[in-house]
Amino acid sequence: MDRKEAVERAVGYMDQGFLCVEAVFRTLADMHDTDSDLIPKVASGLAAGIARTSHICGAVSGAILGLGLWFGRNEPVEGDRKPYWYSRRFICSWLDLYPETTCTLLLEVDLDNPEGMATFEAENMWAKKCKEYIRDAVGLAYDLLVREGVYSVGA
Repeated sequence: MDRKEAVERAVGYMDQGFLCVEAVFRTLADMHDTDSDLIPKVASGLAAGIARTSHICGAVSGAILGLGLWFGRNEPVEGDRKPYWYSRRFICSWLDLYPETTCTLLLEVDLDNPEGMATFEAENMWAKKCKEYIRDAVGLAYDLLVREGVYSVGA
């Protein structure tokens, strides 16, 4: 799957009704050929800034979870690279595009507030903003996988 196909797959999952974190995580799992009934369900609670609590954007969380399939560990390992290095690289790339990582600051509304949620819905931010965040999260994760040599373009 090339970068464009990965991005469009995530948007397709979003259009099917999957949440931000679920769409991104599921796409990266597909790229990894990981098929589990736990994906995307283990990520569901992280959607909307962790259950509308104004924390990290679900697209960002989904990318970090998905990258963990490639770079995460099952056993403690000593080494020069910290086990979370890939998350840091992803976040740095994200911050090159956007000044924030939290839903509230990215959307400029508080999803846990009825007024904020009303604005989110009235302005169709799911389609206008969140879809773009999903696209960019998958694209940045894809780029990291290619740069690190664990995923070949068009694989």
